[in-house]
Amino acid sequence: MLKIANKFISSSISMAFLGVTGWSVAYAYGWGQSYFYGFPWWYVDVGISNVARSLGYVLWTSAILFLTYLIGLYILIKAKKYMPESYIQFLRTYILIYIGLSPLLFGYIASIGRCNTYVGLGYLLLILLFTLIFKNYINHNVPSISVKATIQFLYKNLVYIIICTYCYFVMFAFITGYIRPNFKNTFDMIDIDHKTYYILAKYSDTFILANEIYANNDNFYIYKLSPNSLFHIKVVKVSTSK
Repeated sequence: MLKIANKFISSSISMAFLGVTGWSVAYAYGWGQSYFYGFPWWYVDVGISNVARSLGYVLWTSAILFLTYLIGLYILIKAKKYMPESYIQFLRTYILIYIGLSPLLFGYIASIGRCNTYVGLGYLLLILLFTLIFKNYINHNVPSISVKATIQFLYKNLVYIIICTYCYFVMFAFITGYIRPNFKNTFDMIDIDHKTYYILAKYSDTFILANEIYANNDNFYIYKLSPNSLFHIKVVKVSTSK
């Protein structure tokens, strides 16, 4: 019974974590967009579709990371008999760091649609730098290359892993939301009352619109599908000095 209860609690915590992370990532991405375009962050109102996309990204990224780790572990096990232990430990650390930093590369590619040679080389050098920094720590806490040893380490530090994972995805979503518009060259347009507007963002049944597209704009329109209404937002800076 206790084992069943523990599994249920663990499952509930996992579901709660995914739910909170999905909502937080969706809001963080929207806040990144608002920070770039200039419309107030409190107009970001995510819906189920936004959360579903964010949760799908989190699950997809996690699955890719886990699959990458299994592939790397398989390679290490096969190479263990042919390489010294120090080389195996270095490669294991390199693989773990690569897995931890790979969402940065995924986000960069998703933001601009391509990855040039210099970015790829810089990414590999960054992994090498972090490998040299954290090699001793990882080898001390996860001495074996087995999946069991890794799971034990994750379970032992579960709270820290959850907090770091949450912060990682939220910060990454905000950065992506801010950077992506810099490289965006196609926008949807919508006609409302015989006037055309650019669609900057869509949250549930709300559209953030603008007559022109540039960073730190101060004129926006909010169009809501239900009820069918259009509002003009003017961002005004007021001096408090007398």
